[in-house]
Formats: sequence, structure tokens, C-alpha cells
Amino acid sequence: MFFCQKVAGVPKKPFRNRAEFGTIARKRLTLNGHEISFMTPDTAQAIALKGAAFIFSEDALRDRFLSLSGTDGSDIRARIEDADFQASLLDFLISFEPDLIACAEHIGEKPETLVAAWRALGGGAGQEW
Repeated sequence: MFFCQKVAGVPKKPFRNRAEFGTIARKRLTLNGHEISFMTPDTAQAIALKGAAFIFSEDALRDRFLSLSGTDGSDIRARIEDADFQASLLDFLISFEPDLIACAEHIGEKPETLVAAWRALGGGAGQEW
């Protein structure tokens, strides 16, 4: 089986095996020295849970989330492992940039990583431009 290169500025030639194609690290695919971001569902869920912890650790943020979402404590406990609910938590953070940046700094990730996690959990479906 051959894999084709599709990186700008690199001569097109087939790869002979997956090791030659690239190496997969925790969150990145390296292809001939070029990093390509990707998000696994497990990583996306972990980031969403960190985002949830951030939301519920900040009183004003927690109160705003509960008011806007119409959820309560028992509903959150019942749905916290649901990918759709996790996507809604990230959607809440993404919709107000200062919250997104504060959360990203708090959990040690880049803001675009939270957006990638939101996408991996099904957020933004139908919004491909």
C-alpha cells in the first residue's frame, strides 16, 4: 500500500509504509517535519471536561451557563459524559472570546485546541465554509 504526499513544496512521491508517512504523537501528526493538528474523541472529551471544571469553578461563569442553558445540577451530573452536552459546554466558552481565552490559559491549551475539541465532539456541524 502506498501513501501519496500532498504537502506544498515537497516533491510528490509515494510512501512505502506508515512509518515513512508520519509519526503520531499525542495530538499531532508529523509529516516530513510538518505538524498537522488532529483531535481524537478521547482528547476532545478530556478537554471538554477541563472546560466544564473551569466553568463551574468560576461563580459568575457558572451562573451565566446555568441561566443560558436552562440546566441544573442534577441535569449536569446526568449528562456530563454525553458528547453533545460536552460540545455545548465548549460552545458556551467559544461564543465569548474572553471566556475562551481565560479557559485556555487555565487548562494550559491554545484557544484553537478548544475549538478543535468542540468540532471533534460534533460542534459546528453544517458550518463548514
